[in-house]
Amino acid sequence: MGSVSFDRECEFNRDLYKAAIKGDSRPFTDDNQRLDLILTPIKNTILHVHLSSETRKSTLFVRKMLEKCRSLLLQVNANGDTPQTRKSREFVRKMLEKCPSLLLQFNANGDTPLHVAARHGNSSIVKVLIECAKTQPQDTESGLKYKQLMIRKSNNEGNSALHEAVVSDYVRVVEILTKEDPEFSHFANNLGETPLFIAAERGCLFSLREILERCKSAAHEGPHGMTALHVAAMNNHKG
Repeated sequence: MGSVSFDRECEFNRDLYKAAIKGDSRPFTDDNQRLDLILTPIKNTILHVHLSSETRKSTLFVRKMLEKCRSLLLQVNANGDTPQTRKSREFVRKMLEKCPSLLLQFNANGDTPLHVAARHGNSSIVKVLIECAKTQPQDTESGLKYKQLMIRKSNNEGNSALHEAVVSDYVRVVEILTKEDPEFSHFANNLGETPLFIAAERGCLFSLREILERCKSAAHEGPHGMTALHVAAMNNHKG
């Protein structure tokens, strides 16, 4: 969330942001309330705040629960998530039902909620964001579906959500994004790196396979005229 600390941001509107962190939708139910205008100093919306904090909360929650009862590893539902995940998913869905424009709203770093969810490997929320985007009308100017606009949107570093997911090899998120928009070749970011190039450079074999198998024309480019094959060979990533 940039150089501004999370605690300092919450001071901007402490009650509302405490609710956003907790996933408490009650303070946001007023019909006259403009959720898209509730912003921190670096333009994070309530979804940015919730999703950024959710990763930390979920990690701590899971660690504490497993310390008490290791058998909880086997106690997940059909989607493979926890009560904490389900609560977060419901909060995001409710906020988007009230204010769909939050889907494409970006903060000072150019990140949309999808960028944040993909960066943290939150596949459950990535699915919710895409499901909500599918209910929105097609963009008349570009002719693209709303979900395509969201998936293809780049942040200030030139990264799409797929770039963000590949960096940490979040394979499930990579699978969802490429499945939902297989026509997009996925451009290079400001460093000249495409998602495929990043996967090859870092040896992210499973993410690389998802991109190659699902994207119909995945871009191979990297900086200085290199390709994904060049960088894989240079780093001895035989797979």
